[in-house]
Amino acid sequence: MQLDHIEYRKLKGIKEFQACEDLQLKVWGFSERELFPARHLLTAQQNGGLVLGAFNNLNDLVGYSYAFLGSSQGKYYLYSHMLGLLEEYKYKNIGYNLKLLQRKIALERNLNLIKWTFDPLEGVNANLNLHKLGVIITEYYVDYYGEFSGINYGLPTDRFLVEWNLNSTIVLDKLNKKIEASSPLTEYCLITKISQRENGFLELIDINMNCIQKKILVEIPPSIQEIKSIDFELAMDWRIKLRNIFTDYLSKGYIVIDFCSSTSGEERKSFYLLEQVFSP
Repeated sequence: MQLDHIEYRKLKGIKEFQACEDLQLKVWGFSERELFPARHLLTAQQNGGLVLGAFNNLNDLVGYSYAFLGSSQGKYYLYSHMLGLLEEYKYKNIGYNLKLLQRKIALERNLNLIKWTFDPLEGVNANLNLHKLGVIITEYYVDYYGEFSGINYGLPTDRFLVEWNLNSTIVLDKLNKKIEASSPLTEYCLITKISQRENGFLELIDINMNCIQKKILVEIPPSIQEIKSIDFELAMDWRIKLRNIFTDYLSKGYIVIDFCSSTSGEERKSFYLLEQVFSP
């Protein structure tokens, strides 16, 4: 598909916010009770929130993000609650560009931090957040949203909490493509042992919970949605085992700093990179 010209801007007018309702249904398969209504989004936009859209050359909404003002311990930040794209517009840097516009507007509002959550099993999101944008992760939420419908149905809604420190060195280097070549993945401690089942899906069969190296790797499967649709028990096994890994290592002073990939022939493997920054 040839990419249309994409315009990125704030949403305006009730019809554009109603288009957000339609997009939510298409992207996440929400039930009506989980939908953010058009009037809510419009009101948020007019009162300190930030609703951004990506529009194609027909002025159709093909992606959007929604954020609102948050605060913790006297510090204000933007909390980015949703970002979604129509299927045919994925993998074309549209989500990345929406985040860049979100960052620009946050800085104009004198906000230096944006937070959001994402599913640790979703590698595409991990690559965008960690490898392209330069976020860090220090917190893991267990079953954060409770039971969900649509693409989130079935598995507990575990989430990473992302911190995007907008003017940090790592973020500026990532955005300016100034990151130096990383060390070979073989130099890090790989704490997960993976095997392949007869159905072709990867299974996590062993975990080193006692690694003391400063940097460690955690492998995740390439497509949790495919696994969930065919082998739900395996998807649940991944959820629980990764939960145990991240809650344990984050409690021991590690933070998640990157998402890395390696390729051998046609096989592509993906890993979280964690670094210990303090001793508990």
